[in-house]
Amino acid sequence: YKNVMSKILKEKHAPIPSHYSPFIHNLIDSLLEKDYEKRPTIQQICDRPEIIDEVIDIKTFITVRYLNWRLNIQKYIPT
Repeated sequence: YKNVMSKILKEKHAPIPSHYSPFIHNLIDSLLEKDYEKRPTIQQICDRPEIIDEVIDIKTFITVRYLNWRLNIQKYIPT
């Protein structure tokens, strides 16, 4: 247990594969920062434009899927 803790605290994490964006590299690096006071808060993460854009994309995708489902099911509901 002590060896694992020591390794986590002293060694750098494995490199992030190059096919990920610079944003993902920076985000992971900041989340794995050894000094907890330097790690971003959840609010700081959520305030990042890249995260906001992704949430909007996901909400749009879900809304479109839901509306399509509603339109398709309407034809099976007797009026």
